[in-house]
Amino acid sequence: IIEIDAASNNGVDEIRELKNKISIVPSNGKYKVYIIDEVHMLTVGAFNALLKTLEEPPSHVIFILATTEPHKIPSTILSRCQRFDFKKIGIDSIKNHLCDVCKKESINITDEALYELARISDGGMRDALSLLDQAISYADDEINIEDIHEINGTLPQTRLKSLFENLINKNITEIFKIIDEYDKSGKNLIKITDEFILFLRNIMLCIETPEYFKTLVQNYSFYEELLVNVDFEKIIKYIELLNSNMSEMKLSANPRLNIELCFIKLMNIDNYPQKNKIEINNPQKEKLSNIPPKKEIKSTVISKIDNDKMKKLKDLRI
Repeated sequence: IIEIDAASNNGVDEIRELKNKISIVPSNGKYKVYIIDEVHMLTVGAFNALLKTLEEPPSHVIFILATTEPHKIPSTILSRCQRFDFKKIGIDSIKNHLCDVCKKESINITDEALYELARISDGGMRDALSLLDQAISYADDEINIEDIHEINGTLPQTRLKSLFENLINKNITEIFKIIDEYDKSGKNLIKITDEFILFLRNIMLCIETPEYFKTLVQNYSFYEELLVNVDFEKIIKYIELLNSNMSEMKLSANPRLNIELCFIKLMNIDNYPQKNKIEINNPQKEKLSNIPPKKEIKSTVISKIDNDKMKKLKDLRI
C-alpha cells in the first residue's frame, strides 16, 4: 500500500514518477494499492497525465482516490472510477462505540459526556476518539460534560441557556460580563457564536416541529422549558442576524467587538425599520406618483399635433 499526498505532490513530474513505478510487480501480496489523498489538489496537467493510467491500469494495480471535494475532480477522471460516498455516522452509533471503548479501557465517563462527545464530533468517529483521548488526559477521576466543553472550547447547554435568558430579558450588562469571561479564558468567540446559533435553531425546531425534534435530542424537556414567552418570529430574526454577523467575525481583527455589537443589535432588533416601511414613507416616491404615466403624456402630444395638421388641411382646401 502506497499513500500519496496530492496536496504536496500535485504536479506532472510526480505523476510521471508514479507511472514509472506502476509497472513493477509487488514483491509481497497480489496487488499494489495506491491511495492518492486529497486528489482534488492535483493540477490539470497532472490529471491529464494520470488519465491513461486510470483507464488501462496494470492487473496488479488498484487506485483509491480520496477527496472531500469531488466536484473539483474532472468528469473524465470521475467517469473512469467507481464512486463510494462516505456518510456521517449517527450520534447513537458514535456514542455506543465510545461507550464500548471506555468499558474496555476502564475509563469513568458520564452518559451526558458521551452524548456530547458524539454530538460535537459531527458524524466523524476519528474526531470523537481524538476528543475522548484529550478528555482522558485532561480529567482527573471521572470525565464529565464540563471537561468535554473545556477541551473543545465550546459551551455547555446551561451556559447557553443563561446567555439566551439574558438576551430575552435585555440584560446587556450580564451578557457583556459573560463575553468578557469567555474572552479572558481563551474561548473562541466565533465558535461560541456558532454554538449559540445551533442553540437557537434547537429552540426553533422545538416550537415548529416538536415531534421531529424529540428524535434528534435526548434533553427535549430542557428546551421545552425555554418556550415560555418566546416569540417565534424573533428567534428567526436572531438566527438571521447572527448568521450574517458570523462572516464579518471571521474577517475581523477584533471578533469581541463584533459579537458585542451583534448582541446590542439583537436586543434592539424590533427598533430597526424594515425595508418595506422605508420605501412606503419615501417622500420622493410620493412626488413621482403624482406624475402621469409616459404613455398618457405621449398620447396627448400626438393628439395636439394631429389637430394642428387638420386645421392646416382645412385652410388649404378653402
